[in-house]
Amino acid sequence: MRVKSYDRYGYGYFYVVRHKNGLETVYGHLSKHVAEVGDEVRAGDLLGKGGSTGRSTGPHLHYELRYKGVPFDPERVYDFGSGEITVQDLLVSKALFGQTIQARSAAYHRVKRGENLGSIGRRYGVSVAQLTRLNGITTRTILRVGQNLRVK
Repeated sequence: MRVKSYDRYGYGYFYVVRHKNGLETVYGHLSKHVAEVGDEVRAGDLLGKGGSTGRSTGPHLHYELRYKGVPFDPERVYDFGSGEITVQDLLVSKALFGQTIQARSAAYHRVKRGENLGSIGRRYGVSVAQLTRLNGITTRTILRVGQNLRVK
């Protein structure tokens, strides 16, 4: 067990377990911790109790697989219906992280005093039309200082 913590704006009570093959699993929204940092855990060991802590819409287990801190779809490795591992050898390539890379490529700009859609668009090389479409606003929308605008 590598991390045992609480994040009130995200996973709530959560664990990060590092595996010997370099992968990490994240278990979040737990109602209670049972295991401790430094514990060696095996498949089937009780880590914590399910819950709805943190930023959760209801009781569930947030389960995530990561490689070098970057998450990828656990269904690429595990069949949840049968409870079986589907691949013994995982090819780690850009394709494995497709959705994560796409999400992280989105860029945001925090509006400063005196800025408008035109000046922000010129700064990032995007049109005002693209800024309005990305942010669900119109050219008549009043920008607020500190507001985050998606620019890519």
